[in-house]
Amino acid sequence: MTVSRERQFWIWLAVLVVAISFIVFVSSILLPFVAGMAVAYFLDPLADKLESWGLSRTLATVIITVSFFVAVVAVLFLIFPLLQGQIVGFFQKVPSLIENFEAWLAPLKETLAERIPSEKLEKLSEASKSYGGAIVKWLGGLLKGVWQGGVALFNALSLILITPVVSFYLLRDWDKVVSKVDSWL
Repeated sequence: MTVSRERQFWIWLAVLVVAISFIVFVSSILLPFVAGMAVAYFLDPLADKLESWGLSRTLATVIITVSFFVAVVAVLFLIFPLLQGQIVGFFQKVPSLIENFEAWLAPLKETLAERIPSEKLEKLSEASKSYGGAIVKWLGGLLKGVWQGGVALFNALSLILITPVVSFYLLRDWDKVVSKVDSWL
């Protein structure tokens, strides 16, 4: 059975559309797998070296994977307290920053009160109240950012938990995977 070029084109286009749709649909869970593939790719030469020294591929993979992720966790434990200190320090300084801003604005307010008639000041006051809606909108955006940060934390945890497993199995079977892909090509 021969397939015309036009029909073959439409089949490949349909496959491409389905593949792209699938990737878009599952993109939020792909990162740990892509990261695991990248880790396996970069650590494969080290596994080959350990294997050439007489270790089994599985033992070499265990040693490399555990060492790599212990190093990553150690770096995270060193960085996290610094970041936590920065974030806590920022939120502790927010009230004083607001006070400093208000103190900076006080002379400007006085100057405006002296130069602008009270009627225009009332209009200015009303206009500033209308900006209250903008402030509420900004706070809503801030809360949305906090929610997204929670989702990002969940994604980071999934990355930390799934990536080592994926990288272990890919690194252990890397040569088989590469030879299989080569056979397809």
